[in-house]
Parts: sequence; C-alpha cells; structure tokens
Amino acid sequence: MHTLIDLPSRRPRTVLAVVLALTLLAFGSLIWPGLGLDSNPYMLADSHPSMVAYRQLKHDYTGTLETALIHLRHPQTVFNAGTLERVAKLTGALEQTTLTTAQDTARLAAFLPRLQGEAHNLVASIVEGGINRDDDLALTDLQAFIDINGEPAPGLAAAMADLRLKLYPVRKVTSLANVENIVAKGDELVVGKLYGSVPQDAAGLRAVAEQVRGNRLFKPLLVSRDERSTGIQVETYIPEQRSDLMLAMEDKIEALLAQYPGPEETDIAGMPIASAQAVKTMQNDNSRLFPIVIGLVLLVLGLTFRSAGGVLLPMGVVVVSVILTLSAMALLGVQLNMVTTALPVFLITIGVADGIHIVSEFQDRLRELGNRGEAVRATMRQLAMPVVMTSLTTFAGFISLAYTDIRNIRDFGIFVALGVIVAMVLSLTLV
Repeated sequence: MHTLIDLPSRRPRTVLAVVLALTLLAFGSLIWPGLGLDSNPYMLADSHPSMVAYRQLKHDYTGTLETALIHLRHPQTVFNAGTLERVAKLTGALEQTTLTTAQDTARLAAFLPRLQGEAHNLVASIVEGGINRDDDLALTDLQAFIDINGEPAPGLAAAMADLRLKLYPVRKVTSLANVENIVAKGDELVVGKLYGSVPQDAAGLRAVAEQVRGNRLFKPLLVSRDERSTGIQVETYIPEQRSDLMLAMEDKIEALLAQYPGPEETDIAGMPIASAQAVKTMQNDNSRLFPIVIGLVLLVLGLTFRSAGGVLLPMGVVVVSVILTLSAMALLGVQLNMVTTALPVFLITIGVADGIHIVSEFQDRLRELGNRGEAVRATMRQLAMPVVMTSLTTFAGFISLAYTDIRNIRDFGIFVALGVIVAMVLSLTLV
C-alpha cells in the first residue's frame, strides 16, 4: 500500500504518461471495433433453456420469424377503393423492400484487390452500378464458387451473407391484397384471392366486405370487428440481434407510408419496431443524459471547491474510468443494451466520490502543512485504506449481479464493478 501511495509523488510524469497512453488506446478501441447497441428484448442468453424452448416452440408450431405490424384505421370503413388501393401498393412495395446502401457496395468492392480470376470478375459485375436484386444471379454464382473452392479472401463469405440478408430482408407480407381466401363449397375447399384488382364500384366493394365477413380467419386478424381498421403483417428474416437492420426496416416502412399517403391513421408495431425504438431511446438517452450529468457534477464540484483542480481532478478520474470501461466492453464484444446504457451515468456518480474526498483532504492538509508533497503523502496515508475499502464493498455489490441469468443485468454488474476498480486506482494515482 505504501508503494502505491508513494508512486505518484515519486514518478508523477510516469503515472501521467501511462494513464494518457491507456486512455488514448481505449478511445481508439471505441472507434474501432466500436461499441454497438444491442436492442434484443430477450434478456436471456441464447443458450438459456427458456430461449431454447421458445425457439423450438416457434419452429414446431408457428414457423414465423420476427414480424412488423402496420395498422391502418379509416374514419368509416376500410372497404373503400382508396384504402384497398393503398394496402395493395404498400404490400407490393414491402415485398420488394431492400436495405442495401452505398456502403454495402463499397464494402464488397474493397475485396477486389485481393481477388483474382472468376471471383474477381463476379464481384466486379456485382458492384458495378451499385448492388440491387438484378445482381442475384451473380451473387448465386459467387456463393457457389465459395462453396466449391473455398473463401478466396477472408471475410468475403460473411459479407455475402450480410448482403443477401439486406437484399431480401422480407420473408412474407400478408394483407387483404394478397391473403388466401379459403372457402368451403360442398365437399371442396376453394382457395383464391379476395379480389384481383381493387373494385371501384359499390357492388364490388360490398362483395369484398361480404367475403371477409364470411371467413372467420380474417376477423380480427386482418380486419377489425368494426371494419374500420386493417393490418399488414411483414415477416422478416432479420435476426433479433441486428438492431441496425431493425432500424433500417422501421425507416423503410415509415418512408413507404409517406410515399403512399391516405386518410387512414397509421401505426407500426411488432418486435422489429420495438427493437428499433429501443435503440433510438438508448441513443437519445446517451446523448442527452450524459452531458446533463457531467454538467451537474461540474457545477457541484465548482461550487464546492471553487478551484480548477477541485473540478478537473475528480472529473478527470470518472471520464477516464468511463472511457476505459467502455473500451473493455468493446474489446470483449459486449454491446450496450437497455440496462448497460445507464453505465456511464452510474460510473460518474459513483467514481467521483473518491476524488472529492482526496481533493478535500489534500486542501485541508496543505493549509495545515504548507508543503504540497507532504500534503499529498499525508492525504494518501489518511485516505488510501478508506478509498480501497469503500471501492471493494461497492465492487462486491455489483459483481454479485454476475450470477444472474439475466444477461443484460449480468453485463451491467460486471462492468460497473470493473469501472469502480478503475476509478479507485485512478483516484489513488492520477489525482
């Protein structure tokens, strides 16, 4: 303990250089590989028995994937030409939805310098003019080449899988425009569409309404009981952990609703939309709450110490602690989720306490002894053990969360505990 106490005063430049180097390295890891956002609402690990049973249940009994739901409500009735036309246009557009961007073309084009022969020619033909569904044949040929000859460049197979998911994110769209109308006629089941083209006359619209009323499979799944609302179900291939594609799908649906306007009120829901909103909420919370907390802590420190050192030293500890802790998360591949998004705020409020105690004690000792070196040593001999013990008890409280099955809370406990220890070490050295 005495060595740790004396080290900062004996080798201050070394301590500062080490902390600065670690901080810069940590900040770099936050840029690459970066710290992603996990919007997965299922807070259990994929291997948890409940999640295994849930996926088996979906596989055996529903066969459905993550589904977005679009709700359209008309003031009077959905059985009018305008609403049915809007549903048909939205259905067709959703079936053709792609989520590719210029970045996907650039990502695939980056492989060209490392490719030769047939693989090079196939990738060149795909990226020429941008990636779209017209490249499906070339993509299929490239995948066949990889299956037969192996991966010609590391990462190409993963890029191909990601690209195909973005090109074909929608598995199935179900609405009044394309739903199968199964009707019993005598001993036969007759399967067909509700209508071919949208009826424009009153008689045709009444006929569609009568077919819906006569089939119990449609109410209230696609049409509400009061016949003022209808729904469009968009089943996607997007896995629950791909929050980036969930966001892109929500934006695409919003854009299509704006592209095909109508008098109907619209809402969108479903797990992809909920996941996308969770990501937006986390991003908004991080961008809004973090500066507010920093500002409040700076204000309190300024009013308390009325000196630059009294403000900057405790604040420097928590900022560096947050950077180092988030860097550890990024390097270990742990993403921010609906619980760990509060981690920076927690670390600031917990970690600043040690710095406040040390700065306050130092100021008292400096007035008493008149020598900065002696004041530092006296301060550390007085506070080193209390700082260590309070940090260890806080560490023990949060690390106990590592034993829960709830993944989000487990990650939160582990990394807050890590941040507390980092803040303790920085308080005993950097401050």
